Amino acid sequence: MTVTLIKVVIALIVGGFVAVCYLWKRPLTDLGKVSRRLCALNAVGWVIVLLPWSTKGHPPTVLFPIAIFWLLNFILLPVIGLLLWVCRSDHDERKPYVATAALYLALNITVLYIVPFISLALGTLREFWER
Repeated sequence: MTVTLIKVVIALIVGGFVAVCYLWKRPLTDLGKVSRRLCALNAVGWVIVLLPWSTKGHPPTVLFPIAIFWLLNFILLPVIGLLLWVCRSDHDERKPYVATAALYLALNITVLYIVPFISLALGTLREFWER
């Protein structure tokens, strides 16, 4: 149940970002358009990761798309952040687009890197204190 809820929330966030950036607040500058394309590439990756993959086998099939997605975003997210920083500092891009894309970027970083790090750290501490 919780896995399904997480998938629904992620799908709503990704769908909301795509709807806002492609239908409502489009970027004006070339760098903004490149950042939108890279964010759309990230959204496609989320759709692939959210597909119903098999969790059976050793290693499970779901592990490969998640690992590839995580590694690709290790490069993709800093590039998007850099493009948004340049767009913001040039003052040529619409502020609502930059704010929306920055929020999407922050949510991606949180879900892909901060939450797993905290859960691993808490699991390690729990094992340490139970000994």
